[in-house]
Amino acid sequence: MAMKRFALCLSNDFGDVFSDADVLPGVAYQTLGEERGSLRIVDESGDDFLYPAKHFLLLNDAQSAQLAQGLLLGSVRGCCTPNDRWLDPIVEELHEIRTQLLEKHGGDLHALSEAARARALALGFQFTTIRAPERKDATVLPKKTSATG
Repeated sequence: MAMKRFALCLSNDFGDVFSDADVLPGVAYQTLGEERGSLRIVDESGDDFLYPAKHFLLLNDAQSAQLAQGLLLGSVRGCCTPNDRWLDPIVEELHEIRTQLLEKHGGDLHALSEAARARALALGFQFTTIRAPERKDATVLPKKTSATG
């Protein structure tokens, strides 16, 4: 079985030829071959299309093998099935917990932060306030006075 090859998208500025969502910068895509200065890429649709090679960094055999085995971190397209991403179960669990806590506080981020602070204080954590040093070059604007007096 031939080894899968990957290319890292560096830019998706193709003008009017493709949509910005067809390939995403920073995402590695499976490449099926090179043709006349273009790479045949399995894009976000799951289909393969020719994209200008200058917008991609072709990964070497070792990097491609690591991506195919899920050993490199980051987003991968075309690795196992066309739209799979590398997922970290710990990160997924943290995202789920964050979502549950935010729902518990009615979507109010400030309320969630205050509840977290109260819980930390109840557990004995101490908070310190760090004030920014005063800037010597800061300009102090005069206070506004009322028009009547």
